[in-house]
Amino acid sequence: MNVLWHWTLQKPGPNSPNIMQDQFAVTTQPGSHGVQVYVSPEEVTVRTMRADDCDFAGRLLIDGFKEKFVHAIGAGNLELARRASAADHRMYGNKYDRIFIAEFEGRRAGVMELKFYGNSEGSSSDHWDALGCCTGCRLMWMASFMTENVDRGYVYLDHIAVDETFRGKGVGKALMVVADQQGRARQCHTIFLWVASDNRARNLYERQGYKTTLTRSGCCISCAIGRRSFDKMEKTL
Repeated sequence: MNVLWHWTLQKPGPNSPNIMQDQFAVTTQPGSHGVQVYVSPEEVTVRTMRADDCDFAGRLLIDGFKEKFVHAIGAGNLELARRASAADHRMYGNKYDRIFIAEFEGRRAGVMELKFYGNSEGSSSDHWDALGCCTGCRLMWMASFMTENVDRGYVYLDHIAVDETFRGKGVGKALMVVADQQGRARQCHTIFLWVASDNRARNLYERQGYKTTLTRSGCCISCAIGRRSFDKMEKTL
């Protein structure tokens, strides 16, 4: 028997901010193999990652941030990157408790990774050797601008991506509710993320209570990632 968490989404009142609130009821169910599960009324289920999710998570990490990867390694190398990313995820057994898979009506729909104080990146350069030296160096340069150290009391929303088939169905919102819950469970007081200043996802983050606290821009960022300006957004838990 394993403990499962079920959560619901409260609709805001006329005078309340449009932020989803999480409520939890703890139940026990057999056969979950230690996987934590969160269920919303919108048919979105969020659970911790399993070994059989690696191909999906690896692909969506690349496709969800396709513009960045095309800029760094070229469109012709995307399939190699998907395979390398999937191979990396197969080595992430010790990270599965902070990587979350969202399902919509039983189909994998989104992925999210959180990072806490003391967590390592965990990627293996061996999986990316097929890209070659020059392309690999461009990838490493991009990654150097996307790596974040996390202080005590903070949780970093490293990445969140939703398959384009399931966008607009509440998948991203459901993942973000779970991110808040995980941060509180680990006694974190603040959750934060980085997003391109012109990314429409900012609207979702703002509705969830995030506020811009810092903006970074410059030619080095533009050359490495393909976007000139990025905003750090934070939310108090």
